[in-house]
Amino acid sequence: MAGYTTLELLRRQLKIKAGDTSEDDAITQAIEAASRSIDDMPPGRPAGAFAPPTAASVRTLRTRGRLVREGCDWLLLLGSTHEIATEQDLVVEVRSGDSWQPVTGWEVEPPDPGEPITVLRASCWPRDETLRITARYGWPALPSTIAQAALIQALRLYKRRDTPEGVAGSAEWGGVIRMARLDPDVAALVESVTGPGFA
Repeated sequence: MAGYTTLELLRRQLKIKAGDTSEDDAITQAIEAASRSIDDMPPGRPAGAFAPPTAASVRTLRTRGRLVREGCDWLLLLGSTHEIATEQDLVVEVRSGDSWQPVTGWEVEPPDPGEPITVLRASCWPRDETLRITARYGWPALPSTIAQAALIQALRLYKRRDTPEGVAGSAEWGGVIRMARLDPDVAALVESVTGPGFA
């Protein structure tokens, strides 16, 4: 599964000496956990959703609740769980009885540079039907903001073992500080990329 930061980068951040691999397993687990927690914003996003895809895959979705009128056209909103990295291998089909028939006459709504395809435009879409979309799901490249969020969260998770039950304390502080489950900076970084949306 795709991790959004690297073992080497975390080892440097933690100032672990070259050749010392004693913490590699713990760091790797922290990277995996951090990456999956980022995927889960919002809940339901597929694991590895921000990573560039290596192959096409097939997903189905209902058109109901995803169609928005714009001028003479209808926009099909793919949502945050169906982002598409590229037009390569993109095929749209609609269920017809026990088989699938190609949907024609649609085009990609061009995304901003570096962002995935999230909207398909057509003069008409099948209403309240199931579509089968073959595509390279994911992002064209890992956003630098997501890489930074993963680094912060992985470091936090790795160091959490030094804070039993998520509590850090010091006599100098005069008490304890309870650590939040997700770093607020991580949440802000991910939201800056994903923005408001729906699954």
